Amino acid sequence: MKKQIAIGILWLLPFLNKAQNIVPEPIAGKIKTEIKDTVLNITTLTLSNGMKVLLKPTDTEPGVVYFAVLSPMGTSEYSNADYSSAFNAPQVVKMAGAGKLDQKALQKYLTGRKVSINPVVVKTYSVFNNRSSTADLATALELNYAYITSPQIDKARFEANIKETIDNYKPPVETANSFFRDTIALIENNFNTRYLQTPVQTLKAINQDRSLQIFKQLFADASTFTAIFVGQFDPQTIKPLLEKYLASLPATSKHKTAKDAVIYPPTGKIEKVFYKGTDTRAHVELLYSGFTTYTKKAEYVVDILQNELNKRLTSRLKTEDPDLYGLCIDISLNRGNKPYFTATLEFACNPSKTESLTKSLTDEIRKIEGDGPLQIDLKALKTEMISAVKGNQNSNSFWLAYLKKQSQYNENPADISNYPTIIESITPEDIKKAATIYFNGKNRIRFVLMPEAIK
Repeated sequence: MKKQIAIGILWLLPFLNKAQNIVPEPIAGKIKTEIKDTVLNITTLTLSNGMKVLLKPTDTEPGVVYFAVLSPMGTSEYSNADYSSAFNAPQVVKMAGAGKLDQKALQKYLTGRKVSINPVVVKTYSVFNNRSSTADLATALELNYAYITSPQIDKARFEANIKETIDNYKPPVETANSFFRDTIALIENNFNTRYLQTPVQTLKAINQDRSLQIFKQLFADASTFTAIFVGQFDPQTIKPLLEKYLASLPATSKHKTAKDAVIYPPTGKIEKVFYKGTDTRAHVELLYSGFTTYTKKAEYVVDILQNELNKRLTSRLKTEDPDLYGLCIDISLNRGNKPYFTATLEFACNPSKTESLTKSLTDEIRKIEGDGPLQIDLKALKTEMISAVKGNQNSNSFWLAYLKKQSQYNENPADISNYPTIIESITPEDIKKAATIYFNGKNRIRFVLMPEAIK
Protein backbone atom coordinates (compact mmCIF):
# COMPACT_ATOMS: atom_id res chain seq x y z
CA MET A 1 0.00 0.00 0.00
CA LYS A 2 2.85 2.39 0.94
CA LYS A 3 4.54 1.58 -2.38
CA GLN A 4 1.35 2.50 -4.30
CA ILE A 5 1.07 5.82 -2.45
CA ALA A 6 4.71 6.59 -3.19
CA ILE A 7 4.21 5.93 -6.90
CA GLY A 8 1.18 8.24 -6.94
CA ILE A 9 3.12 11.04 -5.25
CA LEU A 10 6.02 10.68 -7.68
CA TRP A 11 3.60 10.93 -10.63
CA LEU A 12 2.02 14.07 -9.18
CA LEU A 13 5.29 15.71 -8.07
CA PRO A 14 5.97 17.55 -11.38
CA PHE A 15 2.54 19.19 -11.12
CA LEU A 16 2.99 20.32 -7.53
CA ASN A 17 6.42 21.81 -8.19
CA LYS A 18 5.31 24.14 -10.98
CA ALA A 19 4.92 27.74 -9.87
CA GLN A 20 1.55 29.28 -10.64
CA ASN A 21 2.70 32.10 -12.91
CA ILE A 22 -0.21 32.54 -15.32
CA VAL A 23 -3.07 33.25 -12.92
CA PRO A 24 -3.52 33.60 -9.17
CA GLU A 25 -4.02 30.35 -7.30
CA PRO A 26 -7.62 29.15 -7.93
CA ILE A 27 -9.85 28.21 -5.01
CA ALA A 28 -10.39 24.50 -5.64
CA GLY A 29 -13.85 23.00 -5.90
CA LYS A 30 -14.83 19.41 -5.18
CA ILE A 31 -15.77 16.20 -6.94
CA LYS A 32 -19.39 15.49 -6.01
CA THR A 33 -20.08 12.16 -7.73
CA GLU A 34 -18.11 9.43 -9.46
CA ILE A 35 -19.41 6.62 -11.69
CA LYS A 36 -17.08 3.98 -13.17
CA ASP A 37 -17.89 2.04 -16.34
CA THR A 38 -15.65 -0.98 -15.92
CA VAL A 39 -16.45 -2.33 -19.39
CA LEU A 40 -15.28 0.77 -21.28
CA ASN A 41 -12.89 1.89 -18.53
CA ILE A 42 -14.49 5.34 -18.45
CA THR A 43 -14.99 7.27 -15.23
CA THR A 44 -17.65 9.99 -15.13
CA LEU A 45 -17.26 12.72 -12.53
CA THR A 46 -19.60 15.54 -11.57
CA LEU A 47 -17.87 18.56 -10.07
CA SER A 48 -19.18 20.99 -7.47
CA ASN A 49 -19.81 23.65 -10.15
CA GLY A 50 -21.97 21.20 -12.13
CA MET A 51 -19.34 20.41 -14.74
CA LYS A 52 -19.11 16.84 -16.05
CA VAL A 53 -15.74 15.15 -16.59
CA LEU A 54 -15.09 11.94 -18.55
CA LEU A 55 -11.81 10.11 -17.91
CA LYS A 56 -10.61 7.48 -20.40
CA PRO A 57 -7.05 6.38 -19.51
CA THR A 58 -5.15 4.53 -22.25
CA ASP A 59 -1.61 3.41 -23.00
CA THR A 60 -1.90 3.94 -26.75
CA GLU A 61 0.47 6.92 -26.79
CA PRO A 62 2.86 6.80 -23.82
CA GLY A 63 3.29 10.13 -22.05
CA VAL A 64 0.51 11.95 -23.97
CA VAL A 65 -2.85 13.29 -22.76
CA TYR A 66 -5.58 14.75 -24.97
CA PHE A 67 -8.33 16.72 -23.30
CA ALA A 68 -11.24 18.81 -24.50
CA VAL A 69 -13.53 21.23 -22.68
CA LEU A 70 -16.90 21.74 -24.39
CA SER A 71 -19.46 24.51 -23.97
CA PRO A 72 -22.91 24.05 -25.61
CA MET A 73 -22.93 27.52 -27.18
CA GLY A 74 -21.54 28.56 -30.54
CA THR A 75 -21.80 31.07 -33.36
CA SER A 76 -25.51 30.30 -33.78
CA GLU A 77 -26.12 32.56 -30.77
CA TYR A 78 -25.04 35.60 -32.75
CA SER A 79 -26.29 37.67 -35.69
CA ASN A 80 -24.69 37.83 -39.13
CA ALA A 81 -23.12 41.15 -38.12
CA ASP A 82 -21.38 39.45 -35.18
CA TYR A 83 -20.52 36.22 -36.97
CA SER A 84 -16.92 37.09 -37.88
CA SER A 85 -16.22 38.40 -34.37
CA ALA A 86 -17.69 35.23 -32.84
CA PHE A 87 -16.03 32.73 -35.16
CA ASN A 88 -12.63 34.41 -34.81
CA ALA A 89 -12.88 35.11 -31.08
CA PRO A 90 -10.39 32.32 -30.19
CA GLN A 91 -7.75 33.74 -32.55
CA VAL A 92 -8.24 37.25 -31.16
CA VAL A 93 -7.84 36.01 -27.58
CA LYS A 94 -4.90 33.67 -28.23
CA MET A 95 -2.95 36.46 -29.91
CA ALA A 96 -2.89 38.37 -26.62
CA GLY A 97 -1.57 35.74 -24.22
CA ALA A 98 -3.52 34.64 -21.14
CA GLY A 99 -4.04 35.68 -17.55
CA LYS A 100 -1.33 38.12 -16.49
CA LEU A 101 1.09 37.06 -19.24
CA ASP A 102 1.16 38.67 -22.68
CA GLN A 103 1.93 36.50 -25.70
CA LYS A 104 5.70 36.95 -25.47
CA ALA A 105 5.82 36.19 -21.75
CA LEU A 106 3.50 33.21 -22.22
CA GLN A 107 5.69 31.72 -24.93
CA LYS A 108 8.70 32.07 -22.63
CA TYR A 109 6.78 30.44 -19.77
CA LEU A 110 5.85 27.48 -21.99
CA THR A 111 9.38 26.94 -23.31
CA GLY A 112 10.35 23.31 -22.82
CA ARG A 113 6.81 22.29 -21.89
CA LYS A 114 4.72 20.15 -24.20
CA VAL A 115 1.42 22.01 -24.05
CA SER A 116 -1.06 22.88 -26.79
CA ILE A 117 -4.29 24.78 -26.00
CA ASN A 118 -6.62 25.46 -28.93
CA PRO A 119 -10.04 27.06 -28.43
CA VAL A 120 -12.46 26.79 -31.36
CA VAL A 121 -15.96 28.19 -31.90
CA VAL A 122 -18.33 26.51 -34.37
CA LYS A 123 -22.04 26.73 -35.06
CA THR A 124 -23.56 24.89 -32.08
CA TYR A 125 -20.74 24.60 -29.55
CA SER A 126 -17.36 25.92 -28.45
CA VAL A 127 -14.45 23.74 -27.41
CA PHE A 128 -10.89 23.78 -26.19
CA ASN A 129 -9.01 21.07 -28.10
CA ASN A 130 -5.94 20.49 -25.96
CA ARG A 131 -2.92 18.22 -25.75
CA SER A 132 -0.01 17.91 -23.36
CA SER A 133 2.59 15.52 -22.09
CA THR A 134 1.52 13.66 -18.96
CA ALA A 135 4.15 15.57 -16.97
CA ASP A 136 2.89 18.96 -18.24
CA LEU A 137 -0.82 18.33 -17.69
CA ALA A 138 -0.96 20.76 -14.74
CA THR A 139 0.44 23.54 -16.91
CA ALA A 140 -2.07 22.74 -19.66
CA LEU A 141 -4.97 22.83 -17.22
CA GLU A 142 -3.71 26.08 -15.71
CA LEU A 143 -3.49 27.69 -19.15
CA ASN A 144 -6.95 26.41 -20.08
CA TYR A 145 -8.23 27.93 -16.82
CA ALA A 146 -6.50 31.24 -17.61
CA TYR A 147 -8.08 31.53 -21.06
CA ILE A 148 -11.55 30.94 -19.59
CA THR A 149 -11.26 33.18 -16.53
CA SER A 150 -8.84 35.88 -17.75
CA PRO A 151 -8.93 36.19 -21.56
CA GLN A 152 -7.18 39.24 -23.00
CA ILE A 153 -6.88 41.18 -26.26
CA ASP A 154 -3.85 42.95 -27.73
CA LYS A 155 -5.31 45.58 -30.06
CA ALA A 156 -2.03 46.82 -31.51
CA ARG A 157 -0.74 43.34 -32.27
CA PHE A 158 -4.03 42.19 -33.73
CA GLU A 159 -4.45 45.25 -35.95
CA ALA A 160 -0.88 44.90 -37.23
CA ASN A 161 -1.49 41.22 -38.00
CA ILE A 162 -4.75 41.96 -39.83
CA LYS A 163 -3.13 44.75 -41.86
CA GLU A 164 -0.24 42.52 -42.88
CA THR A 165 -2.60 39.69 -43.85
CA ILE A 166 -4.82 41.97 -45.95
CA ASP A 167 -1.84 43.71 -47.58
CA ASN A 168 -0.36 40.35 -48.60
CA TYR A 169 -3.65 38.79 -49.66
CA LYS A 170 -3.89 37.93 -53.33
CA PRO A 171 -7.45 37.18 -54.45
CA PRO A 172 -7.63 33.89 -56.31
CA VAL A 173 -8.26 34.14 -60.03
CA GLU A 174 -11.87 33.22 -60.70
CA THR A 175 -12.20 30.08 -62.76
CA ALA A 176 -15.29 28.44 -64.16
CA ASN A 177 -15.10 25.84 -61.41
CA SER A 178 -14.76 28.41 -58.59
CA PHE A 179 -17.70 30.34 -60.07
CA PHE A 180 -19.70 27.10 -60.15
CA ARG A 181 -18.82 26.21 -56.52
CA ASP A 182 -19.54 29.72 -55.23
CA THR A 183 -22.90 29.79 -56.99
CA ILE A 184 -23.84 26.38 -55.59
CA ALA A 185 -22.88 27.50 -52.08
CA LEU A 186 -24.95 30.68 -52.42
CA ILE A 187 -28.06 28.82 -53.60
CA GLU A 188 -27.68 25.90 -51.16
CA ASN A 189 -27.43 28.43 -48.31
CA ASN A 190 -30.67 29.99 -49.53
CA PHE A 191 -28.81 33.18 -50.49
CA ASN A 192 -27.79 33.79 -46.87
CA THR A 193 -24.30 35.32 -47.00
CA ARG A 194 -23.39 34.41 -43.39
CA TYR A 195 -20.77 31.87 -44.47
CA LEU A 196 -19.94 33.32 -47.88
CA GLN A 197 -17.76 36.34 -47.14
CA THR A 198 -14.37 36.73 -48.79
CA PRO A 199 -11.32 36.38 -46.51
CA VAL A 200 -10.78 40.16 -46.54
CA GLN A 201 -14.44 40.85 -45.73
CA THR A 202 -14.23 38.39 -42.84
CA LEU A 203 -11.11 40.00 -41.38
CA LYS A 204 -12.48 43.54 -41.70
CA ALA A 205 -15.70 42.51 -39.94
CA ILE A 206 -13.90 41.40 -36.75
CA ASN A 207 -14.41 43.73 -33.79
CA GLN A 208 -11.86 42.88 -31.09
CA ASP A 209 -13.90 44.17 -28.17
CA ARG A 210 -16.92 42.24 -29.38
CA SER A 211 -14.80 39.10 -29.87
CA LEU A 212 -13.58 39.31 -26.28
CA GLN A 213 -17.12 39.85 -25.00
CA ILE A 214 -18.40 36.87 -27.00
CA PHE A 215 -15.53 34.63 -25.88
CA LYS A 216 -16.38 35.39 -22.25
CA GLN A 217 -20.08 34.67 -22.90
CA LEU A 218 -19.37 31.33 -24.57
CA PHE A 219 -17.36 30.09 -21.59
CA ALA A 220 -19.27 31.82 -18.79
CA ASP A 221 -21.16 28.86 -17.34
CA ALA A 222 -19.10 25.85 -16.31
CA SER A 223 -22.24 24.03 -15.15
CA THR A 224 -22.93 23.34 -18.84
CA PHE A 225 -19.37 22.21 -19.67
CA THR A 226 -18.09 18.71 -20.30
CA ALA A 227 -14.37 17.93 -20.06
CA ILE A 228 -12.95 14.80 -21.68
CA PHE A 229 -9.53 13.29 -20.94
CA VAL A 230 -8.04 10.53 -23.09
CA GLY A 231 -4.48 9.28 -22.81
CA GLN A 232 -1.88 8.20 -20.30
CA PHE A 233 -2.83 9.42 -16.83
CA ASP A 234 -3.90 8.00 -13.49
CA PRO A 235 -7.63 8.69 -12.85
CA GLN A 236 -7.00 8.92 -9.11
CA THR A 237 -3.94 11.18 -9.01
CA ILE A 238 -5.43 13.54 -11.62
CA LYS A 239 -8.34 14.41 -9.33
CA PRO A 240 -6.60 17.25 -7.38
CA LEU A 241 -5.88 18.96 -10.71
CA LEU A 242 -9.51 18.64 -11.79
CA GLU A 243 -10.71 20.12 -8.51
CA LYS A 244 -8.22 22.96 -8.78
CA TYR A 245 -8.58 24.00 -12.43
CA LEU A 246 -12.02 22.74 -13.50
CA ALA A 247 -14.23 22.61 -10.40
CA SER A 248 -13.09 26.18 -9.65
CA LEU A 249 -14.43 27.58 -12.94
CA PRO A 250 -17.38 29.98 -12.51
CA ALA A 251 -20.90 28.70 -13.11
CA THR A 252 -24.17 30.57 -13.55
CA SER A 253 -26.24 27.34 -13.66
CA LYS A 254 -28.54 28.80 -16.31
CA HIS A 255 -28.08 25.65 -18.44
CA LYS A 256 -28.50 27.45 -21.74
CA THR A 257 -28.33 25.34 -24.88
CA ALA A 258 -27.27 26.43 -28.34
CA LYS A 259 -29.72 27.69 -30.92
CA ASP A 260 -30.14 25.71 -34.11
CA ALA A 261 -29.75 28.69 -36.49
CA VAL A 262 -29.99 26.25 -39.39
CA ILE A 263 -29.94 27.56 -42.95
CA TYR A 264 -32.02 25.11 -44.98
CA PRO A 265 -31.59 24.65 -48.74
CA PRO A 266 -34.40 25.96 -50.97
CA THR A 267 -37.44 23.72 -51.34
CA GLY A 268 -38.94 22.42 -54.57
CA LYS A 269 -37.25 21.44 -57.80
CA ILE A 270 -34.60 23.76 -59.22
CA GLU A 271 -32.46 23.39 -62.35
CA LYS A 272 -29.45 25.63 -63.02
CA VAL A 273 -27.26 25.28 -66.11
CA PHE A 274 -24.18 27.48 -66.60
CA TYR A 275 -21.95 27.83 -69.67
CA LYS A 276 -18.51 28.95 -68.60
CA GLY A 277 -14.84 28.03 -69.00
CA THR A 278 -12.79 25.95 -71.40
CA ASP A 279 -12.88 22.58 -69.64
CA THR A 280 -13.96 19.93 -72.11
CA ARG A 281 -15.91 18.09 -69.41
CA ALA A 282 -19.27 19.01 -67.89
CA HIS A 283 -19.79 19.06 -64.11
CA VAL A 284 -23.05 17.90 -62.52
CA GLU A 285 -24.20 18.17 -58.90
CA LEU A 286 -27.53 17.09 -57.47
CA LEU A 287 -28.73 18.07 -54.00
CA TYR A 288 -31.67 16.36 -52.30
CA SER A 289 -32.89 17.67 -48.93
CA GLY A 290 -35.73 17.51 -46.44
CA PHE A 291 -36.72 16.98 -42.84
CA THR A 292 -36.31 13.57 -41.28
CA THR A 293 -36.13 11.66 -38.00
CA TYR A 294 -32.76 11.03 -36.41
CA THR A 295 -31.81 7.78 -34.68
CA LYS A 296 -28.50 5.96 -34.26
CA LYS A 297 -29.79 3.26 -36.56
CA ALA A 298 -30.71 5.83 -39.22
CA GLU A 299 -27.13 7.15 -39.09
CA TYR A 300 -25.71 3.66 -39.69
CA VAL A 301 -28.23 2.89 -42.42
CA VAL A 302 -27.02 6.02 -44.24
CA ASP A 303 -23.46 4.66 -44.20
CA ILE A 304 -24.62 1.43 -45.82
CA LEU A 305 -26.85 3.19 -48.37
CA GLN A 306 -23.98 5.46 -49.35
CA ASN A 307 -21.70 2.47 -49.83
CA GLU A 308 -24.29 0.66 -51.94
CA LEU A 309 -24.90 3.72 -54.11
CA ASN A 310 -21.22 4.29 -54.68
CA LYS A 311 -20.72 0.70 -55.78
CA ARG A 312 -23.68 0.66 -58.16
CA LEU A 313 -23.21 4.11 -59.66
CA THR A 314 -19.48 3.67 -60.22
CA SER A 315 -20.13 0.44 -62.11
CA ARG A 316 -23.02 1.69 -64.26
CA LEU A 317 -21.99 5.29 -64.99
CA LYS A 318 -18.40 4.38 -65.82
CA THR A 319 -19.69 1.81 -68.29
CA GLU A 320 -21.93 4.40 -69.96
CA ASP A 321 -19.25 7.10 -70.05
CA PRO A 322 -15.57 6.07 -69.87
CA ASP A 323 -14.75 9.77 -69.34
CA LEU A 324 -16.67 9.82 -66.04
CA TYR A 325 -14.58 11.48 -63.35
CA GLY A 326 -14.86 12.44 -59.68
CA LEU A 327 -18.03 10.59 -58.70
CA CYS A 328 -18.82 11.64 -55.12
CA ILE A 329 -21.77 10.70 -52.93
CA ASP A 330 -22.46 12.24 -49.53
CA ILE A 331 -25.56 11.74 -47.36
CA SER A 332 -25.64 13.71 -44.12
CA LEU A 333 -28.10 13.68 -41.25
CA ASN A 334 -28.10 17.03 -39.47
CA ARG A 335 -29.27 16.77 -35.88
CA GLY A 336 -31.07 19.48 -33.93
CA ASN A 337 -34.57 20.54 -32.93
CA LYS A 338 -35.70 19.82 -36.50
CA PRO A 339 -33.40 17.12 -37.96
CA TYR A 340 -32.96 17.28 -41.71
CA PHE A 341 -30.91 15.53 -44.36
CA THR A 342 -28.88 16.52 -47.39
CA ALA A 343 -27.83 14.05 -50.07
CA THR A 344 -25.31 15.24 -52.65
CA LEU A 345 -24.20 13.41 -55.78
CA GLU A 346 -21.67 14.93 -58.14
CA PHE A 347 -19.57 13.89 -61.13
CA ALA A 348 -17.78 15.19 -64.22
CA CYS A 349 -18.51 13.69 -67.61
CA ASN A 350 -18.71 14.14 -71.37
CA PRO A 351 -21.04 17.15 -71.97
CA SER A 352 -23.23 15.03 -74.22
CA LYS A 353 -23.87 12.60 -71.35
CA THR A 354 -25.20 14.92 -68.60
CA GLU A 355 -28.85 14.07 -69.20
CA SER A 356 -28.45 10.33 -69.77
CA LEU A 357 -26.15 9.89 -66.74
CA THR A 358 -28.54 11.84 -64.52
CA LYS A 359 -31.31 9.52 -65.71
CA SER A 360 -29.18 6.43 -65.05
CA LEU A 361 -28.29 7.72 -61.61
CA THR A 362 -31.96 8.19 -60.76
CA ASP A 363 -32.72 4.77 -62.20
CA GLU A 364 -30.17 3.08 -59.90
CA ILE A 365 -31.68 4.86 -56.88
CA ARG A 366 -35.12 3.56 -57.86
CA LYS A 367 -33.66 0.04 -58.14
CA ILE A 368 -32.31 0.25 -54.60
CA GLU A 369 -35.74 1.42 -53.44
CA GLY A 370 -37.24 -1.67 -55.04
CA ASP A 371 -34.62 -4.35 -54.41
CA GLY A 372 -32.23 -3.13 -51.73
CA PRO A 373 -28.75 -4.62 -51.47
CA LEU A 374 -28.06 -8.32 -51.81
CA GLN A 375 -28.09 -10.13 -48.45
CA ILE A 376 -24.58 -11.48 -48.99
CA ASP A 377 -23.22 -7.98 -49.73
CA LEU A 378 -25.05 -6.48 -46.75
CA LYS A 379 -23.74 -9.17 -44.42
CA ALA A 380 -20.15 -8.60 -45.57
CA LEU A 381 -20.42 -4.83 -45.17
CA LYS A 382 -21.93 -5.13 -41.67
CA THR A 383 -19.09 -7.42 -40.62
CA GLU A 384 -16.59 -4.89 -42.00
CA MET A 385 -18.25 -1.98 -40.15
CA ILE A 386 -18.27 -3.80 -36.81
CA SER A 387 -14.64 -4.82 -37.25
CA ALA A 388 -13.62 -1.25 -38.14
CA VAL A 389 -15.21 0.26 -35.02
CA LYS A 390 -13.64 -2.43 -32.86
CA GLY A 391 -10.23 -1.67 -34.36
CA ASN A 392 -10.69 2.08 -33.93
CA GLN A 393 -11.07 1.62 -30.19
CA ASN A 394 -7.29 1.30 -29.97
CA SER A 395 -6.98 4.94 -31.05
CA ASN A 396 -6.96 7.97 -28.73
CA SER A 397 -8.32 10.16 -31.52
CA PHE A 398 -11.30 7.82 -31.93
CA TRP A 399 -12.19 7.97 -28.24
CA LEU A 400 -11.78 11.73 -28.06
CA ALA A 401 -13.98 12.32 -31.12
CA TYR A 402 -16.55 9.76 -29.99
CA LEU A 403 -16.84 11.11 -26.44
CA LYS A 404 -17.04 14.69 -27.71
CA LYS A 405 -19.91 13.75 -30.01
CA GLN A 406 -21.73 11.85 -27.27
CA SER A 407 -21.30 14.81 -24.92
CA GLN A 408 -22.44 17.31 -27.51
CA TYR A 409 -25.75 15.49 -27.87
CA ASN A 410 -26.00 14.50 -24.18
CA GLU A 411 -25.79 10.79 -24.97
CA ASN A 412 -24.38 7.91 -22.96
CA PRO A 413 -20.78 6.87 -23.77
CA ALA A 414 -21.90 3.27 -23.26
CA ASP A 415 -23.92 3.51 -26.50
CA ILE A 416 -20.90 2.17 -28.36
CA SER A 417 -21.55 -1.22 -26.76
CA ASN A 418 -24.84 -1.36 -28.69
CA TYR A 419 -23.18 -0.69 -32.06
CA PRO A 420 -22.82 -4.35 -33.17
CA THR A 421 -26.42 -5.12 -32.19
CA ILE A 422 -27.80 -2.15 -34.12
CA ILE A 423 -25.68 -2.92 -37.18
CA GLU A 424 -26.77 -6.58 -37.19
CA SER A 425 -30.43 -5.48 -37.01
CA ILE A 426 -30.22 -3.57 -40.31
CA THR A 427 -32.06 -5.32 -43.16
CA PRO A 428 -32.41 -4.74 -46.93
CA GLU A 429 -35.83 -3.25 -46.14
CA ASP A 430 -34.14 -0.54 -44.04
CA ILE A 431 -31.90 0.38 -46.97
CA LYS A 432 -34.84 0.45 -49.40
CA LYS A 433 -36.81 2.70 -47.07
CA ALA A 434 -33.85 5.05 -46.58
CA ALA A 435 -33.38 5.42 -50.34
CA THR A 436 -37.05 6.35 -50.65
CA ILE A 437 -36.73 8.99 -47.89
CA TYR A 438 -33.47 10.63 -48.93
CA PHE A 439 -34.04 10.61 -52.68
CA ASN A 440 -37.78 11.27 -52.86
CA GLY A 441 -37.16 14.19 -55.23
CA LYS A 442 -39.55 16.65 -53.59
CA ASN A 443 -36.65 18.99 -52.91
CA ARG A 444 -34.02 18.57 -55.60
CA ILE A 445 -31.55 21.06 -57.02
CA ARG A 446 -29.57 20.14 -60.11
CA PHE A 447 -26.55 22.20 -61.11
CA VAL A 448 -24.74 21.71 -64.42
CA LEU A 449 -21.60 23.50 -65.62
CA MET A 450 -21.06 23.16 -69.37
CA PRO A 451 -18.10 24.33 -71.49
CA GLU A 452 -18.74 27.86 -72.76
CA ALA A 453 -18.05 26.79 -76.34
CA ILE A 454 -21.15 24.57 -76.36
CA LYS A 455 -23.56 27.44 -75.68
